[in-house]
Amino acid sequence: MVDPAFDQAAGLRRMMQGRRLQILSFVAGCQGIGRGSAIANIGVALARQGKEVLVIDENTVNGDIAAAFGLSAQHDLLHVIENRQPLEKMLLQPMEGLRLLPAFEAIRKLGQLTARQKQVFIEAMASLSPPVDVILINSGCDHPSGLSPLGLAAAENVVVVSPANSNSITTAYSLIKKASHAFARKQFKVLVTKVRSAREGSGIFSNLAAVASMHGVARLEYAGHIPLDPSLREADRLRMSIFSCAPNSPAALSLRQIANDLLHSEKDSPPMESLGHFAQQLIHLSQRITPHYS
Repeated sequence: MVDPAFDQAAGLRRMMQGRRLQILSFVAGCQGIGRGSAIANIGVALARQGKEVLVIDENTVNGDIAAAFGLSAQHDLLHVIENRQPLEKMLLQPMEGLRLLPAFEAIRKLGQLTARQKQVFIEAMASLSPPVDVILINSGCDHPSGLSPLGLAAAENVVVVSPANSNSITTAYSLIKKASHAFARKQFKVLVTKVRSAREGSGIFSNLAAVASMHGVARLEYAGHIPLDPSLREADRLRMSIFSCAPNSPAALSLRQIANDLLHSEKDSPPMESLGHFAQQLIHLSQRITPHYS
């Protein structure tokens, strides 16, 4: 998914813009609904706007997002924490402004780190250059309380559902309900993928939001829809960005709008100060939560 058409003025725009670290977690109740493709393309869209984007992937041992770019994750954040490799060597960079950090192994051990390992992790994240503007988290699906520590560290959680999988909506509601009860998370965004029309997407969201509101579980906000577009399937097959493969396709237009809306959405919580602060909060949350992964 390397994007040769990247705007060369992006670096200048990053220098001119003020820094504001924004953290979004994408989570789903099941696999196979296009979440990885959505995250990858949203990351490309944000990088094309001049943002420095870091995608943290805790979803599979082989790097789900890396595969979406035609890359292979050879290392994990755990190698940094165990002081075996510098963070820069762990990062994959499919295009200017977009870096990928596989973290499947690390997230499962953050709650058991030594004092030295915690310090290594915080210092490595704090020293990352150039500074990051946006973190996109590909959250795991198997946390017993709905959200992993990475999901909890995010300012916003985007729940991905799709009519293409009949279980995705019910499992997503279960995830929202568990996170609401366990952590008092009361606000979520909903992204609907693989829809045949805008009406289908908004209808699925409206039904889910109505149920969540009726039972006092959470307040849901519509993040948008991604159409069932052959161009997106072809771009995924070729491991290319939809913006390179079919920039004017319905999926490209939709993903571009979703990225822009997520970037400029209003938030009740203040933005994270820095990557070092994010690492500190992640360690704190991991010590409070003891997940039992399968």
